[in-house]
Amino acid sequence: MGDRATEAGGTGIEAARAEPHVTFSGALAWPYVYPWLQRPAGLVEAAFDELAARWRPILDEFDRAGVDVCYELHPGEDLHNGVTFERFLAVLGDHPRANILFDPSHFVLQQLDYLAFIDIYHARIKAFHVKDAEFRPNGQQGVYGAVHRIAARLDDRYELVAGALSSDAQRAAASAVAIGLPRSYADWREMACVEAGRADGIEAVAIVTPNHLHAPVATAFLEAGIRVICDKPLAVSLAEAEALAKLAREKDRVFAVTYTYTGYPLVRHVRGMVRDGLLDDIRVIQVEYAQDWLALPVESQANRQAAWRTDPALAELAAEVTIFVENRRVDDHVQALLRYANGARGMLWASQVAAGEENALRLRVYGTKAGLAFDQEKPNELWFTPLGGASQRITRGRVMSPQTLAATRVPGIPKGYHEAFAQLYTDAAACIASGTTQGDAWLTTVEDGVAGLRFIDAVLRSSGKDGAWVAVG
Repeated sequence: MGDRATEAGGTGIEAARAEPHVTFSGALAWPYVYPWLQRPAGLVEAAFDELAARWRPILDEFDRAGVDVCYELHPGEDLHNGVTFERFLAVLGDHPRANILFDPSHFVLQQLDYLAFIDIYHARIKAFHVKDAEFRPNGQQGVYGAVHRIAARLDDRYELVAGALSSDAQRAAASAVAIGLPRSYADWREMACVEAGRADGIEAVAIVTPNHLHAPVATAFLEAGIRVICDKPLAVSLAEAEALAKLAREKDRVFAVTYTYTGYPLVRHVRGMVRDGLLDDIRVIQVEYAQDWLALPVESQANRQAAWRTDPALAELAAEVTIFVENRRVDDHVQALLRYANGARGMLWASQVAAGEENALRLRVYGTKAGLAFDQEKPNELWFTPLGGASQRITRGRVMSPQTLAATRVPGIPKGYHEAFAQLYTDAAACIASGTTQGDAWLTTVEDGVAGLRFIDAVLRSSGKDGAWVAVG
């Protein structure tokens, strides 16, 4: 790239006519934007500092040649939307040669409004790569916040009236206008304080921030007496999670945690079948979550409160976490053997380097009389096999159990991810309306979030002891 810049900058006239240089940013932080297991605190900040350190001398060389460097904002790269580009500019000190290649097709996946993007970033757009694309959300960030808004609105149980959409007041106000939000704040602490004091203040807050902010934001709103609906994970440590649970009990407020797949009607039906003894005593539980989105070194490129009748608490585990991809700082594979209090055994493995897998979350439960199998990629079917009998395919549209009917909107029509997500918001709304604080039989709450962190804590302790058996809790 240095040679290219030198060639382009032989004279002032040549420099003025030089075409922008198009590139990608690389991906030091991308794999950890929405991580599992939890990334270390400060990892993203450190990644952007390093990204700037690598790019600054290159940008300086291009600046001497009078050539702009245009980053294609692309999912899979550290620079993939307006907010990440702004973070990059900030650590570069607004370097004049750091600019944007505009390609709206890459914004569709993120549910980012590419027309509003032009309004905001037109001064930095110096190159174009345009293909067919269409979508209409807001202008700066995309999919995850939108998923929560869609989920909250699907059953018409919520009205979005206030939000802290950015730490930058101007950007927060612009985003609020884009989604029709009446009250906008640039600081979540201010929002908690002001809304708590208003006669028409919010009844609940949805927390969809980066993971390291979940606990401090939730704490502020609980302290203000406001109910919380928090994206997973609940916190970045078991200590943070336990403190949140304690505060929620003290404040006597609903605290829901959005474990999305628990909203599927057939997942709830599985639980009902186990609870009702259709499998008899549980012997084996197998859980796997296989993905392949981290199979390549992309960094170098750019239990529920009411226990199931025959499902005892997890007692012990032996686990190993692994980093398969060289130079990766956070593990990308975990496997664990499980021991339950009643003598049942289980195994869990989760991997982001399982080549060929997309979002393969699978659950199998075996009792003395029958077995069940559920595949999240086929959420509208469930397999039930009695001992010595034929396998039975159960479809959501034909199941009339109370738990599936309660999570069904249109009978017979397949249900997917957004409906499952919406069910969690509907469950939380029902608890808020009824004045209960611990949730119904299905709502996943702060206590489930603590259980998740307790499990992760045990996994890390076991792996640190070379896979030794450790107690959970």
